[in-house]
Amino acid sequence: MKKWIAILSVCSMLFAFAACGSKEPAKPEAADGSTAAATTEVVTADPATQPEVGRVAEKDAFYVYVPEDWCRMEYAGNGLRIRLFDIPSAPDIKDGETPEIEIAAVDGNIKKTDVEAEIAKLMKNEGAKEGKAGKIDGENFSTVSYKVKDDKRTHIAYVGIAGGKLVTVTMKGITMADEDAAAIMRSISFKK
Repeated sequence: MKKWIAILSVCSMLFAFAACGSKEPAKPEAADGSTAAATTEVVTADPATQPEVGRVAEKDAFYVYVPEDWCRMEYAGNGLRIRLFDIPSAPDIKDGETPEIEIAAVDGNIKKTDVEAEIAKLMKNEGAKEGKAGKIDGENFSTVSYKVKDDKRTHIAYVGIAGGKLVTVTMKGITMADEDAAAIMRSISFKK
């Protein structure tokens, strides 16, 4: 009997220590749509999909806000994809259906002709149309909307030069009318 009491005591102490050690710090507030520099803590790059709660993800070329319930997916170099939710956590949603925003930055001796070449490449997609130019973090971007085979989403790509890099920000299955998408787009801050 004493042996069982001792074992139960040890187990309960282990659970108590585990519970104390697993507490997470308080989650930061969601961004209010202002620039990334004025938002919350920076999350270091991790190659795995990570659910982020109102944080800023950092890459070599930019910072971007990741809203609550969105996941980030890292790419090698200066690429990042932000999805509304992680595909494994929603098995009824297939890849090519979930809303996401993809940001890619390419280094090199970037010129205006590189932007034009990227737009020409995007214009070869199904139903491609050039849209009204816009600004991201104060930089001029051209826009192209298009469809991709076996993908139910409409893609809207913003192509421009920022921080000396060729940058493409692609909204897939989502528009600026969505509050989270607008917050993500407003939060993009390019490193100079």
